[in-house]
Amino acid sequence: MEKSQNYIYHQNEFCFTAKGPYKDHVHIVFGNVALYLSIDSFILFSQELSETSNSLERKYCKVNKDFVVKTSFKNMAFVFSTSELEQIKEVINQTFLMIEVQNLIYKE
Repeated sequence: MEKSQNYIYHQNEFCFTAKGPYKDHVHIVFGNVALYLSIDSFILFSQELSETSNSLERKYCKVNKDFVVKTSFKNMAFVFSTSELEQIKEVINQTFLMIEVQNLIYKE
């Protein structure tokens, strides 16, 4: 595995993403949770967030934990408020953009 520098892709007041110590891995940290995901797992997590946020059209309280995001683990899910969900989606979208830019710059 190729070792890479660990740096922040994007952050806000709720969460941040950082490049993992190995190529094609991402750290995502929110609340008191830290995940270390392969790019494929990061994409799956992002898709779950998108599917969950599609229900944002309904009116919810911004601070209530109304949204459940499934994970690949059978008995584990994450629960977010509307505000947290919006913030994590913003960070993930910016992270995808940064990864895409890096892939263009460092294309081998």
